[in-house]
Amino acid sequence: MARSFTDSQGRNWTPRVTMLTARKYAEMFDGAELFKDAFNKDSITRLFSDPRKFLGLLWLSLEKQATELKVPVERDELLDSMSADTAEQAFIALYEAILDACGSAEKNVLKLAWEKSYRQHSKVREQAIRKMEQSLTLDSPSESSTVLPGSAELKDGTSPQ
Repeated sequence: MARSFTDSQGRNWTPRVTMLTARKYAEMFDGAELFKDAFNKDSITRLFSDPRKFLGLLWLSLEKQATELKVPVERDELLDSMSADTAEQAFIALYEAILDACGSAEKNVLKLAWEKSYRQHSKVREQAIRKMEQSLTLDSPSESSTVLPGSAELKDGTSPQ
């Protein structure tokens, strides 16, 4: 079920989460337990909404692949090659890599928790977009009040020329 994503340099990446990844994650984030966090809805949200944790875990899941390339890729080089769309694809691939690392019973629980968290995140994002669109609609001048350069009129109705 491993899912991949492609960075802006055309490199294909497949995150892989193992017990070693979990240990390195704990070292990187002061004892945080990846699999324990994965089963806590609030921790899941924090994991994927905290860029430091998300990108740290993403790198840990790709580090071996990055170093085995003909031309090894450093962490910052990988992160620099990721657009917002790429990060979203990486999010899904990393989520699936965590699922792959779990037993079947845990997968079902984790899927339910993550789907609920993702739906909640999507609703918040959609609300933010709607508010921004409303704000832009209310703040933008109407076409009839647009003043083009050289077409302005003074208060007395004459042209400034």
